[in-house]
Amino acid sequence: MKLCLLVSTELDKLLENAPSPVIAQHAARISSIRKRVLALNMLLRSIQRRIDNMDRMISTGVTSDHSSRVQLQNQN
Repeated sequence: MKLCLLVSTELDKLLENAPSPVIAQHAARISSIRKRVLALNMLLRSIQRRIDNMDRMISTGVTSDHSSRVQLQNQN
């Protein structure tokens, strides 16, 4: 995370002090990509937490109780 912050700070400095429009365009594009990657990373972490919660529920037997009821209903 520190490296990402360092890169972000350096990109912002480059964007502010860009000596040419070409460098400014590339710095802005890289900064935009970095922000999108960070947003996707947060989304992936959220999805991973949900998967972990489902896995935990499965391993503790929460779904086995539900499946037992479904099996009983199917037998009737």
